[in-house]
Amino acid sequence: GRIRARLGDSEGAVAYYEKALAADAGNCVAHNNIGYELYRLGRTEDALKHYRAAIEANPLFALPRINLGIALHDAGDAYGAVKEFRAALELDPANAGAAYNLGRTLAALDEVRDAFDAYSKAIAIKPDFVEAHNNLGLLLKDDAAVACFRKAVGINPAFALAWNNLGNTLLEMGDTEGAVQAYNSAVRHIPKDPFAYHNLGRVSESQGKQDEAAAHYAKAVEVAPQFAPAWNNLGCLRERQGNMAEAEQLYRRAIEANPKFAAGHTNLGRLMCAQNRPAEAAEQFDAALNLTPAKATESRKEIETLRADCVPAPQSTPSAP
Repeated sequence: GRIRARLGDSEGAVAYYEKALAADAGNCVAHNNIGYELYRLGRTEDALKHYRAAIEANPLFALPRINLGIALHDAGDAYGAVKEFRAALELDPANAGAAYNLGRTLAALDEVRDAFDAYSKAIAIKPDFVEAHNNLGLLLKDDAAVACFRKAVGINPAFALAWNNLGNTLLEMGDTEGAVQAYNSAVRHIPKDPFAYHNLGRVSESQGKQDEAAAHYAKAVEVAPQFAPAWNNLGCLRERQGNMAEAEQLYRRAIEANPKFAAGHTNLGRLMCAQNRPAEAAEQFDAALNLTPAKATESRKEIETLRADCVPAPQSTPSAP
């Protein structure tokens, strides 16, 4: 099973782990390993069952608790994930992965102080943990954040996410030149990173360099055709240039690339509204609202306002006397 897993053959690995479990139903390692491969195959519920079986077979085995926590986090059960990561750390206090994943889940719950402590613990255990340095930076601001991102790329210069986060932070601090240098570093180390090209496009656009911005957005979708934000921003650029037909095509490409990309639906609806196509616009605004979380109140309010301004409210029919 492990050999098939190393070869990337999850289906084959599952078959062998099933044979191991047929011989020994209480094999906690086999339960954990089959759970991992099932999760890779998208069979989350089956994976959860095996992780829990591994824990039941050996309550002192920390690894299935970490894997169970990751699966629960990704399934939206953040509090269940936190419980498993903390249990894993009680069993194995020097497990950097458990501390990191605890921090990741606590950050998603906006429990910033506890997330900071968890990431700090992960770094104390494993000082070269680049993802922990990067995520710690996301909890901080300005120079403190910059220091974390620089630490991450110092450990691993090919870690594009940290270069982009460094650039974004520098841009927020008003250091445009430093931001561009960071984005270009991402491109230099990872030529197929769409985020860096997209971010370079945003900077160029803010400087009024429309052709340069368009070239960056085009490069982003060249290296990653499913990268919806670049299609969307290129559409916004074409719309501002007055090319409505191309803008509509680009917004549709953004939605095609990612049907759950709410901004693409919103912009397409807004463009349709400007073209006096209220029924079509309403469909796009409704799609955007369905994709926008309830807690994103400002975004939802903006979409609702656009819809109300575009789509007339139905007139009530007078009652017969």
